[in-house]
Amino acid sequence: MKTQQKKNWMPYLIIGISLLTLISCDKNKAKLVDYIITVDHVYVNNCGGSLTMEVYNQYDEMFKSYNLEHGDSINILTTDEFVPALFYFDSFTDKIGDSVIVKFSNGKCLTYLDQITNNKIFNEEEYDNYHPELIKPGIPYTLYYTFTRKDYFEAVDCE
Repeated sequence: MKTQQKKNWMPYLIIGISLLTLISCDKNKAKLVDYIITVDHVYVNNCGGSLTMEVYNQYDEMFKSYNLEHGDSINILTTDEFVPALFYFDSFTDKIGDSVIVKFSNGKCLTYLDQITNNKIFNEEEYDNYHPELIKPGIPYTLYYTFTRKDYFEAVDCE
């Protein structure tokens, strides 16, 4: 009779342990998700004319291009990462922006490179509404970058 009792409670024990394991895994997953930062990157054209943003990878291959008329804006990228990421469209290097060229309608250009310090478009602290208080895990936010007349006048002849 004792062997019969041992056989009956064993499946319940296995089910109970499995459920506890699943519940603890789900709790750990929820904690991990709380640390993900979701940010929208919106680019606004307020320079007085049209412009084109071209995104290049480390191989100097353009893989994204955006046309913006004066007054237009575009949400180029929403990142869901542990740290904010600019121009990361995929985890493969051919889809990660290494440089951005902004071409204005008058044949002038601005070039931004990721590896240069204080390169405005690759530095989230240079965005219009950046504030450290925005960056809170689990709370989505939007960063705006506006191209102004000043950018237009700083542009040089395109090569």
